[in-house]
Amino acid sequence: ISNGVSATRAIPEPEQTPVPAGGAATIAPQETERTVANVNELTVLFANNAGNVVEAYSFAAASEITKAEAPDTEGVYEYLYHNVHESVTQVAVVRHAEPEGGYVGTALSDYAAAAAVEDRNVALNDLELYGSARIEDTGKTCKAAGVAADGHTTEFEYKLYSAEVDVIPTLARVEIHGISCTDLGETTLATVTDPSITGGFDKMVLNDIYFGGEEKKYTYDFLDADVLEGIYAGNGNTTPRELKSYTPAKVDGKDSAIAWNIAPSVPFFSEGTPMVLSLTATAHDYEVISKDKTLRIIGDENGNTAFERSKIYTMNINFEESNLDATNDEICVNVNVTVANWVIVEVNPTFGNNN
Repeated sequence: ISNGVSATRAIPEPEQTPVPAGGAATIAPQETERTVANVNELTVLFANNAGNVVEAYSFAAASEITKAEAPDTEGVYEYLYHNVHESVTQVAVVRHAEPEGGYVGTALSDYAAAAAVEDRNVALNDLELYGSARIEDTGKTCKAAGVAADGHTTEFEYKLYSAEVDVIPTLARVEIHGISCTDLGETTLATVTDPSITGGFDKMVLNDIYFGGEEKKYTYDFLDADVLEGIYAGNGNTTPRELKSYTPAKVDGKDSAIAWNIAPSVPFFSEGTPMVLSLTATAHDYEVISKDKTLRIIGDENGNTAFERSKIYTMNINFEESNLDATNDEICVNVNVTVANWVIVEVNPTFGNNN
């Protein structure tokens, strides 16, 4: 744990901001660095070979806290616990609310399972965390105070074991920091022959966005004010459009993002389970027959197809009208049908011998 002393953090902690009225997702600041956990939020669980917790401690309760002396360990501290029960064979470090009956007697698997369950609306600092490792015999000993058989305090020598536990989030996170149409109102999805009629959409209202497939869908419902809009001159004639990009509103003066915490096994950017942005399109001077449009995102520039745990995926969705999968007009279909005459085939049977 870097800078793992009481009340310090490895990197600056972004302030938590509230979910706005009507919002269905976490709103998170756009800091480039994110702290996974404060050392005081973590608990050390010592467990036996069956995976049941035998003892539980905070880091502040360690018997000794010293700076690591190994190379390249600047800012790293070592926590030493004396008089640990001899049945302990593994260590887990968790961020989890203490059970009503306490940690002792619970199973490590409960905490691992809790950390693997996605919760879209939980702030980063409230997510469950879990990491575990077996203890290894260092071949060294250490001295610790104890009580002798006659009742007086003395110093005993014990075997020294060690464990290195990586505590990383078991979930992935997706944050959308902006959505915009780069040619809104400038192009067309329809064939427009009248030169006085504008070919493009003048307004797109963002309805919702989801990904992960129908069986495990993550959805964010936008507010009525979430609009991408082109600008017209007062006389209704076409002028160069001023692009308006939808960006989540600032919260307490800070940039924000639409965010989901998700299980890393959820596929993404694939033909089977694309990210789908639903819009309603309108135009200033012609009727948009099929107003409901969808934007299906099926890949990224690196060909990624799945989320990986402990990573935050930030994205700005910049698309063109031609990327939408619906057209402005209905279509006409000319069907030619020919009914063929019956073809008569005469058959003259031949006979075999009856034996």
